[in-house]
Amino acid sequence: MEAPSERHSALERDIQDLKIEINGRSLEKKSDREVLREVIGERLSPLPPASNSAGSQTSANAKPSALPLYLASEDPATRLMVEELIDSALHKGLASAIKQAKKSPPLVLDGFHDAITDTFYEEFKKRGLLK
Repeated sequence: MEAPSERHSALERDIQDLKIEINGRSLEKKSDREVLREVIGERLSPLPPASNSAGSQTSANAKPSALPLYLASEDPATRLMVEELIDSALHKGLASAIKQAKKSPPLVLDGFHDAITDTFYEEFKKRGLLK
């Protein structure tokens, strides 16, 4: 089992990297969530054509790492693949999870993109790094 400090070091490193990248962009006419989604999306590029920001909605009462609503009707294997990628991002780092995600089917890749964006966005808000 992985030590908690290992999880935190990967998460902290990713938050710092993302913060630098987000702060370096013009936030004109874009929400912080949209900018974060773009930054993570660029790391996942190329995204499948079916990808769109409308799919990134999660339940208002969901925890930050909750899956996007559109995955609720998908098979359990697909949901599990996305959950494992999220877990990998939090424990091993975003770069490692992205490398795995790029080998996944388009629906899994898109679901991971939406879920990890929401996860990081909530963490940024909690820390006061975004509005």
